[in-house]
Amino acid sequence: MGKLERQVMMLKKLENRVKDHLSPARWEHTQGVIEASLLLVDCHGLSIEPQRVQIAALLHDCAKDLSLRDQLKRAADFGIVLTSSDLLCPKTLHGPVGAGIARHIYGIEDRDILRAIALHTTGAPGMTVLAKIIFLADYIEPGRRFPNVERLRAIAVRNLDEAVLSCMNHTLNHLLVQGVCIHQRMIAARNYLLATVLDPRLRKEG
Repeated sequence: MGKLERQVMMLKKLENRVKDHLSPARWEHTQGVIEASLLLVDCHGLSIEPQRVQIAALLHDCAKDLSLRDQLKRAADFGIVLTSSDLLCPKTLHGPVGAGIARHIYGIEDRDILRAIALHTTGAPGMTVLAKIIFLADYIEPGRRFPNVERLRAIAVRNLDEAVLSCMNHTLNHLLVQGVCIHQRMIAARNYLLATVLDPRLRKEG
């Protein structure tokens, strides 16, 4: 059996394991994120291995269906140090907790994959290309239906950084209207993107 065949079999086994722990709606969303991720990789001619992209997309929401109590317990079990922003913005917790599950339950050791999972809700300064892909794919996958999503999809095909910044602006506007807390990591990520867009010499890809 060749390398490609082994990779396909491994990915199929992982898919079956993950699917058993997701709701039907979450699984449908996950399939959409995989599709959108691979499309973005192809559109931008990126050299990332498709299997790594698929694994990150497959596992990005692996903690989403857990209760907040279970997420907090998993965070403690995995030794994840939560910040005040994590606790004030509990809807973002499934990112870092999902990375912990990916590592400790599913045996994923690729740090780039784990970071992409951890940051897919907030972003962070110096995101890797893979992290940007998963962040965007989660936002614009085919099942998403909200005002301006088509505009964001068009930007994502054209420019990754511009698309990440636009998606963050969209989220921040939504959160401000709701009057809820905003995770400091997203604010820092947005400021970093603005700085690197204005002055590319400041760019430091993670």
